[in-house]
Amino acid sequence: MLRAINLVLCVALAGCPATGDVPDAGGRDARNDLDAPPQSGGLVFEFGTDPVVPGTVGTKVRVDEVRVYWRDVRAIGDSAPGDYRTSIATLDLDWQGNNMPAPLAFPQAPPGLYSRLEARAGGGEKAYEIRGVVALNGGGMESFEISDEANESISIPLTGVMVNTARVTARITLSLGFLAAVDWDGLWNERHDLKIETGDPAIGPISAALAVSFALTDVH
Repeated sequence: MLRAINLVLCVALAGCPATGDVPDAGGRDARNDLDAPPQSGGLVFEFGTDPVVPGTVGTKVRVDEVRVYWRDVRAIGDSAPGDYRTSIATLDLDWQGNNMPAPLAFPQAPPGLYSRLEARAGGGEKAYEIRGVVALNGGGMESFEISDEANESISIPLTGVMVNTARVTARITLSLGFLAAVDWDGLWNERHDLKIETGDPAIGPISAALAVSFALTDVH
């Protein structure tokens, strides 16, 4: 009889772990998770310009406002294919006066080494807008405005960006040096107007230069 009772108890308790072997809610022994990847502290992007807007490029150009419109923005890494954890549909970057873009945060960014930040210019009707003032050789100051609808690809290398258990912040800087290469005096003498927009013969080189003027300048 005693042997029968012991047998019933063993059947009833079948599958229960021995003392000290307590599985988690998923049925795993928590002690087996030592090799699991660390939880990410997240990846944050800050955006700036060089020079800081408002600011002067070279000796002739003062930039008062820059607006950049991106879509399909994705941070790509060895464990991040650019899915919902490190992507956003649209991103507007606006520098004017005391305003600057808010940081772009990906709190669920997977741990790993990141290689690039990708985007397409043209999040809305415009790809970008730049406004300011230029000093002409004749001594006058004239306002300029540049805007384009160009659908340029943006690919910014993220050399050295490693995400682990601590939050990582990467600073992306737009260099405005390409504005010094514009033939402002030639444009003014030709048409007495410094509004350069989609379809203008002068817009192509400017849009192409802007697309490659974003760079990673700090990681912390």
